Amino acid sequence: MTEPNESSGIDLSITLVHGTWARGRFIPTDTPWWGTYWFNEKSPFRTKLETELRRRGVTPQVESISWGGANSVLERGAAVSKLLAHLSGQSENTTQLIIGHSHGGNIALRALKDMESRVAKMHVVTLATPFLRLYPTWSGSAYWRFFIPVLLATFVSLFYAAFLWDVILHKPPANLPGLQYEYWLPLYAQLAHSSSLPLSSNFATTGET
Repeated sequence: MTEPNESSGIDLSITLVHGTWARGRFIPTDTPWWGTYWFNEKSPFRTKLETELRRRGVTPQVESISWGGANSVLERGAAVSKLLAHLSGQSENTTQLIIGHSHGGNIALRALKDMESRVAKMHVVTLATPFLRLYPTWSGSAYWRFFIPVLLATFVSLFYAAFLWDVILHKPPANLPGLQYEYWLPLYAQLAHSSSLPLSSNFATTGET
């Protein structure tokens, strides 16, 4: 990596950050089987970008940051550290431009937050970057809106399962009308027949309340 500065004639340092699965979904590679990645050297994108900047009198230095590319918070966190190390090695007097595609944009924005002292000369361009709002697993309104209904549904399901198990294997509560042996005996008999369970002695006498 060449550190851009006034003596090197570099006006703009550009860092490209690819997105999720940009280097391959299953086996990430630095070069595809055919063609080229958009962030690779001599790709159509990089060639056009450098050509247009030079035509406007800007001398760029274009580099790219490769990371695992998995759709994972941990992978993106590792990419942020890698990008920070790269940006820290750049001259403070040179304008920095980070172009991030997809989650590469989120990686760039996260890195920028940790370089507050140098943001005056740093710029970020995001392409098709999804919006993210991360919470710890125990906090965040979205988490609780999902967790509370699931918790209530689980509690109600366990309560009714325990209630029915007790009613079928024992005697129904006397204070609940309609739950007589005449109703439960055929159901339990069918269950006992299918699972080879012995009939409970509580069902020996029908009509008892």
